[in-house]
Amino acid sequence: MTAETGSEIDERTIRTSRLILRRPVDADIPAIAAIANNHRIAQNLASMPHPFGEEDAAQWVARFKHADGKTRGGYMILLRGGEKLIGACGFGPVKDLRLPQLGYWVGEPYWGQGYATEAGWAVIDYVFNKTSIPVLGCGCRVTNHASRRVIDKCGFLYDGLGMMYSRYKDKPVPVLNFSIDRETWEMARSEEAA
Repeated sequence: MTAETGSEIDERTIRTSRLILRRPVDADIPAIAAIANNHRIAQNLASMPHPFGEEDAAQWVARFKHADGKTRGGYMILLRGGEKLIGACGFGPVKDLRLPQLGYWVGEPYWGQGYATEAGWAVIDYVFNKTSIPVLGCGCRVTNHASRRVIDKCGFLYDGLGMMYSRYKDKPVPVLNFSIDRETWEMARSEEAA
């Protein structure tokens, strides 16, 4: 358990006060497709197509279920208790970006409840406690104000405006780029604990 977050971390599962983040398995595919097949989610993510079906979910699961946990990791976000799948969060390299990226999405019924922030903090904590990654990036569409708030709450610092190809729009879209290094993360976590 980490002192700052109260998160329990092992190589395949992260537990927070309200969430369980665990590696995806094939049995998750129908639930992922059901909750992710939403144009309001896809329009804000560069890599998510719409419609998003079971084949898309299977590709995502295949990419992350055996990830090494050192350079790439993907986790299903589940509510503690009933273990209902509500989204996904992960980290890893992204084509054309110099830094490994934090990525996340939460199903629309669960927006506005702090789950993305809680999952993001837990994955960043994992990255800086269990990997040698020194700096983690994150980005969001300039129009995605909710994601910008999550990024700010997680302690990321603004790096500048950029462009990224959106599968939903089928063209490049403007994005805000952010990063956090290990030292900044440790300072943010000690401020949070104070």
